[in-house]
Amino acid sequence: MSEELVAILTTMDHAKAQLLATLLTSSGIVAEVVASQTTGWGINVVKAVGQVDVVVSKSDEEDARALMAEIDSGALALDEDSKPPAE
Repeated sequence: MSEELVAILTTMDHAKAQLLATLLTSSGIVAEVVASQTTGWGINVVKAVGQVDVVVSKSDEEDARALMAEIDSGALALDEDSKPPAE
């Protein structure tokens, strides 16, 4: 990302940050999870402890926030009867 980046979410929930970044990316918005205030233990730490940011390009901020609002509203939730597609 060479454009100015903006944080659209700051959280200590690393799984939530990764999920949001994945949803944004699958919707065509390039998103990354970056450490904002983290501490780790050693070189091979799988997950750091502390805050992370989900960042997007400034030009994608409005679309990213709109998708976040849609997620937060529950509009993208699966019905109780929803089943994964058969393979």
